[in-house]
Amino acid sequence: MNPTDERIDIDEFDREYSLAELFPLSRARELLTEIDGRTQAIILHPDGRVHYGANDTEMEDYASFLQQHPSWPDAAWVDDRHRRHLRFDLIHQMEIIGILILIVPKENMDSMDRLLHLGRFTAGFVNRMIDLNHRNHMTAGLHGQVVSESYTQLRKKADQLARSEERYRRLAESLEVEVEKKTREVRETQMALLQQEKMAAIGQLAAGMAHEINNPMGFIISNLNTLRESTDELSRLIVHYRNLTDLLEKPAGEARAVSQIREQMASIDRLIHEMDLDFVIKDTQSLIEESLDGAKRVKIIVENLRDFTHPSVDTIENVNLNDCLDITLAMLSSHRSPDVTVLRHYGDIPEIACHLREINQVLFNILKNAFQAVGNQGEIVLDSKKEADRVMIRISDTGVGIPASDLGTIFDPFFTTREVGEGTGLGLFHAYNTIKALGGTLTAESQVGHGSAFTIRIPLTGSDPAEDDGKTSETTKDI
Repeated sequence: MNPTDERIDIDEFDREYSLAELFPLSRARELLTEIDGRTQAIILHPDGRVHYGANDTEMEDYASFLQQHPSWPDAAWVDDRHRRHLRFDLIHQMEIIGILILIVPKENMDSMDRLLHLGRFTAGFVNRMIDLNHRNHMTAGLHGQVVSESYTQLRKKADQLARSEERYRRLAESLEVEVEKKTREVRETQMALLQQEKMAAIGQLAAGMAHEINNPMGFIISNLNTLRESTDELSRLIVHYRNLTDLLEKPAGEARAVSQIREQMASIDRLIHEMDLDFVIKDTQSLIEESLDGAKRVKIIVENLRDFTHPSVDTIENVNLNDCLDITLAMLSSHRSPDVTVLRHYGDIPEIACHLREINQVLFNILKNAFQAVGNQGEIVLDSKKEADRVMIRISDTGVGIPASDLGTIFDPFFTTREVGEGTGLGLFHAYNTIKALGGTLTAESQVGHGSAFTIRIPLTGSDPAEDDGKTSETTKDI
């Protein structure tokens, strides 16, 4: 298409019309010939040139008059020796294209309110006429252009519009693809960060479990070393008894044999005295009992860790949240200061259908935050009960609390109050979405200096877990 064809369209809309075109003299004479017997009306261009003077009188140049009053505002008057000049701006497309001035002799200035009302009405009417004339000019110009254009030009414009439409369609498609790509990248990044959060939790668990296992393993190893020493002494004693047995089996009456028997018995007595056989027998029993207790503790820790991580992550099963709380507390034992009290107020609650590992991760994130909030001294209270068709879990602490300004964003992704590098800000976000996927709610309340409380409510499905796999319902954050 010829570029000039496009400019014709643009110019019709961008063209600036003069005051003479928008409010011709003939129309001005019809309206402003004589407003009343005492008032004269003139219309100026913005530079002071006279466009219209009533009765064609005083067609003088008002430029110098305007320059003398550069701050003359709209709907205000300026006096000279004999007259008062009242100004009203004529506005078109947010620009002053003319000035209406009403002039009245000073002896007729007894009613300025009437004159102001008359001026505002007249200026408003003129502005309306200017706007209507502008629309008429544009319509006439476009109509003339359409009539004058040839069929070929119109066809070219139609082709150009079709090409433009195709370009915009392709652009929209590419933008949609790009948005999907960016959304996918954000989702993948979020999943990677969630995995990082889980790996960090596993790392903390590993460190805590190593500490928990090291304690019983330490005294088990110590007891085994003591048992080995006692076993060595008992082995020596058994050897002496075997030697004595051999001597006793020799024929009676041999003097040498009797002497050897006496020496062997004396050696046995000395060894029994040196090793304190009675103590060894008693201590051995104690060492075995302690070692068995330690081994049982290690077994419980390993079982708790297995239950917490639960390899069947894709399987929904019926679980008791009281058991989940106990398992999670065991996993966090290394995070707990000796001066932190944990109170458990468990009610008789039914099982719910969920992914065990996911619900354990939720409790882990909330309880870990609670232990960090109370620090070295404080109290954490765990409550559970059945509420109608829901199970309620409440975890409260006497920690530092959360500022009111942060309560509305604690469940948002990447929000954290910790130092950079100490957390991803996804723990509570993941917890909130996990509970939401179960059709439940996770709410928070807090007061700075008094502590925080997180409440989980999960509906009872009353059906087989396999039937509810993947079912979710909408909910809102209630903070």
